[in-house]
Amino acid sequence: MQIRLYNLASSKYALENVERNRVKISRIDDLNDPFELLPANLGDPGERKLLRQFKTSFDRAYGIHCFSRSWNNPVLWSHYGDKHAGVCLGFDVDARCAFPVSYVDSLKQFDFAAIDAAQKGRLDFAREEVRQLISTKFRYWNYEDEMRVFVELDHSTAQDGLYFSDFGPQLQLREVIVGARCDIPVREVCDIVKRFAPETTVRKARLAFNSFSITEDLRFPKRIERYMQSTYTPRDPSARK
Repeated sequence: MQIRLYNLASSKYALENVERNRVKISRIDDLNDPFELLPANLGDPGERKLLRQFKTSFDRAYGIHCFSRSWNNPVLWSHYGDKHAGVCLGFDVDARCAFPVSYVDSLKQFDFAAIDAAQKGRLDFAREEVRQLISTKFRYWNYEDEMRVFVELDHSTAQDGLYFSDFGPQLQLREVIVGARCDIPVREVCDIVKRFAPETTVRKARLAFNSFSITEDLRFPKRIERYMQSTYTPRDPSARK
């Protein structure tokens, strides 16, 4: 079963992803929430040490794709979509690989013996303690409506310390949504999509008129259809933000 999930980025990186048929894998230690993998009450020094060891070993072995279940939240665009000047990519993702994030009011109590056992040997994502540990965040992050896909890192494929997942059956690009303030011409975006992901839908976003929301700009679908059928000479890609 596939589910549609969304990832926002600057126009430069989003369109590079389309051209190269890949998306960057984030590392746990690079995420903007310092409580990642630490959603536990850690009053006991031994438990603090154990959980920090778990986080360090997890970061060495696994990366993460952070998706949202929708693209309409203006705060998402402000924080992750280059202040609405970026681009959102919509993917069909294998639902079996996606973990919904739970948003909580306070730090949780964990079975640290189970966590210690989880570190020994191959990590079992089916274990409830592991699932909670890797997908629990403070409730003020709930605007992200996040789904997570964890990826085992192949260190032989790292490029300047960065890791990427190729598009494929478990990660299929389906939508390219151009931000409301994006200065890359929609026609240029269509040209890139046409050449590198021709089965993908292009849409232009705008601010909603009757709510605090982002919606599709309905002035563009017919133009986009024409652009996808015509040729266009794009400007220098280095001009992208």
